[in-house]
Amino acid sequence: MRATHTARERGWFPGGALFVDCHGYDETPAGAEQLVEALLRALGVAAAHVPTTLDERAGLYRSVLAERARTSGAVLIVVDNASHPGQVRPLLPGHGAHRVLVTSRDTMPQLGAHLLRLDILRPEVARDVLGVTLRTAAPADPRVLDAPEATGNLCALCGYLPLALQIAAALLIADPGKPMTELVAELADSATVIDHLDDGERGVRATFDLSYRRLGPGPSRLFRLLALAPGPETSDEAITVLYGADALPRPELNVLVRAHLVGPGSVRGYWTMHDLVRSYALDRVAREESLRAEGTRARARLLAHYQRRAEAADRHVQSRPVPAPSPGFSDRRPPRRTVDSGMSPRYRRGS
Repeated sequence: MRATHTARERGWFPGGALFVDCHGYDETPAGAEQLVEALLRALGVAAAHVPTTLDERAGLYRSVLAERARTSGAVLIVVDNASHPGQVRPLLPGHGAHRVLVTSRDTMPQLGAHLLRLDILRPEVARDVLGVTLRTAAPADPRVLDAPEATGNLCALCGYLPLALQIAAALLIADPGKPMTELVAELADSATVIDHLDDGERGVRATFDLSYRRLGPGPSRLFRLLALAPGPETSDEAITVLYGADALPRPELNVLVRAHLVGPGSVRGYWTMHDLVRSYALDRVAREESLRAEGTRARARLLAHYQRRAEAADRHVQSRPVPAPSPGFSDRRPPRRTVDSGMSPRYRRGS
């Protein structure tokens, strides 16, 4: 929304801005027919004049936008919370003056659009988000300034995720007397931070649930098993072993990457999960006996694989010949030197 307001303030879209929520990750996402109708109504088309079929609605939508471009100028259409290209395509205007801004948790390369990937917030930006949210509710709220170390710890516990930070701020706003250190202690002591980050309307677990439920059996299984891998990054080879396959489960991994549940690691062929996402996946495993058993088998496979690799490396090192000493090398050691410790004679040996 900030980008939309900034664009309007700079005069880039004199024809106005339209906003539509796709509810892409709700139990019942909005259909394309419903979304086009909402935009037609926002453009001033009376309900009685809205056609019944999607194709007719999309055609009228583009005609109205073309007329708006001629009379008023470019329009910005914000398509929020989309989960599938099918929700977006009917909303694309035919006139080249207009622009569409789509937000989604999934990467949708099928649209042929410019992709802007948003990473987690930098620590200083996360601190600013927390401070601005608190001061918006109460301009004199001193808690961020009074407890900089605790604020940094809270941002870290939230994983620098905007949603988690907003929920943490809401918890502090609801209890103005709550010190920052107290909330940090509660989150640190919580068995699952994701359950504690819930303000009654929004919750980190509920948000992750929406993404998890959209996964098929294969991707959801890989998602759970990936969380069991030790270390911050997991290689293609380790993923293959965890999954119990002969080759990397690339289709399943691609689904997780497009859903931003898994991201590229520091080098190609390695993958990483956000700490809160990993915590959620581990909790999914812990809640069901069958999943715990599956996780135990997968971890045993991976540890056995690491053991075989380590033993093979050890055999390779042991089998290498010892290099001959270089010419002029001598193994004679220098004479031992006696260093006076500086202690008085009464504390020396034999005194």
